[in-house]
Amino acid sequence: TSLGLIELQDTSLEGGIPEALCDITSLYDLNIARAGLKGSIPECFGDLTSLTTLDLSGNGLAGRIPASLGNLRLLRSLK
Repeated sequence: TSLGLIELQDTSLEGGIPEALCDITSLYDLNIARAGLKGSIPECFGDLTSLTTLDLSGNGLAGRIPASLGNLRLLRSLK
């Protein structure tokens, strides 16, 4: 089995984005908008090459967007 979709928007997760998400290489849609997250986008997100949609909007993220996101050739929506 594989996991393709994670929707955790409008939750109160708090803390940083878990790097364990990078282990789910079959992921094509990740929505963690307005989840109370802080910190930066993990560099390993560039390994999620199946992603077509990534929504990180409405969080307290800071720092640079990792250059590795350029590896996401299938990405159609980034928020």
